[in-house]
This record gives sequence, structure tokens and C-alpha cells, in this order.
Amino acid sequence: MMAEMAATWTIGGILIEQHCTLLVAGDRHLVGRVPPGRWTVTGAVVEETDGLLITHVGRRYILGEAAAVLEPEAEAVARGLLKGLCCYEAEQIDAIIGRLRETIAGRT
Repeated sequence: MMAEMAATWTIGGILIEQHCTLLVAGDRHLVGRVPPGRWTVTGAVVEETDGLLITHVGRRYILGEAAAVLEPEAEAVARGLLKGLCCYEAEQIDAIIGRLRETIAGRT
């Protein structure tokens, strides 16, 4: 929530840049940077239309540039979310982050 308070709002939502998709327990989240430079993991995405994402709590994100690599800060927030869920072992978290890297590499 703190990241969103300092975020750059555009007409219609919060701008999220250098984003990538994190799949967790069947839910799709975005990991990305919200200007002026904070990294965040969004809530579960429930709707996407024309560069606009809406999360399960109604928060709206405007898609900026997609990630070309998994930045260390993005990895840290993704790992934090996964650890916070308390249902993943370290090896499972490493595997999820590995798939995230592969997804990003496949786009470039």
C-alpha cells in the first residue's frame, strides 16, 4: 500500500513499469516498479483490457514497459510475497523465481 501512495497515478490507474507476471497458486500477479521507484507485487489480476489491469480489490494498474530482465529488487519483492504466504519451501520459491526468469527471457 505504501508503494501505491507514492506512485505515479495516470488517468485510470497506477503506472507500473518493468513489470512481469508472477503466477502463484493459480493467481496472476504483476511484479513491477511504480514510479518514483518503489517495487511492488500487485494483488491477483482479475481483468485485463487494453493495457489496464484490475486486481481482485479493484486497484487499477496502467501497464508501462515490460521487464527485459528480472531486476534484483523485483526478485526481492516476489520472494517476499512467496515467503509471506508461508506455504512454500525454499526450493519451491527458487523454482517459481526460475520460471519467472524464463518467462522474461522468452519475451526478449
